[in-house]
Amino acid sequence: MNKLKHILSADQFTDFAYLQKLFAAAQKFEKENGKLYDILRGKVVACIFYEPSTRTRLSFESAVLRLGGRVISAESGKDNLSVVKGESFDDTVRIISQYVDALVLRHSEGGAADAAAKVSEVPVINAGDGGNEHPTQALLDVYTIWKEKGTLENLHVAFGFDPKHSRTIRSLALILSHFKGNRFTFGFRVSVLQTRENLKSTGEI
Repeated sequence: MNKLKHILSADQFTDFAYLQKLFAAAQKFEKENGKLYDILRGKVVACIFYEPSTRTRLSFESAVLRLGGRVISAESGKDNLSVVKGESFDDTVRIISQYVDALVLRHSEGGAADAAAKVSEVPVINAGDGGNEHPTQALLDVYTIWKEKGTLENLHVAFGFDPKHSRTIRSLALILSHFKGNRFTFGFRVSVLQTRENLKSTGEI
């Protein structure tokens, strides 16, 4: 696999040899938990989140800091960036990309990461775009599966919650679909309130 400029889709990670390199690096960082590196020394990364986020935004920011880089960020960007004043999304990305060495983006609209990559002067990492994808979460998921199962093949994977609208499920299924023998079971979410109301109507509770 050629070196990636952007990380936009789970479909970019279908080469197991490439994944093994990522897994090896992840294992090294796990074993050396707490160690600081200078891999990103002198680099600045922007974390631009148009949607509220805790775990994803802070995990990216923590990773950048542990690798020796610096972070500038905008949380709830739809309310705090110049888009509020009428600036277009493309122009916002163009401007921010001139300040930094990489851009981590979360957006409520599917395809936003692809749109950003077309105008950005620096690499774009998709941290979730609407109901479309969340490739970095999928990488974490396949790493966990590989650690626990020792393989990414001949697996039967059950997806719960709401597969139709879940970007994390979409991305994980995309990666796993490229490995032979995998089977998927998709289950749709039923709210507790709905279930209780149905049971009441039948007299079961």
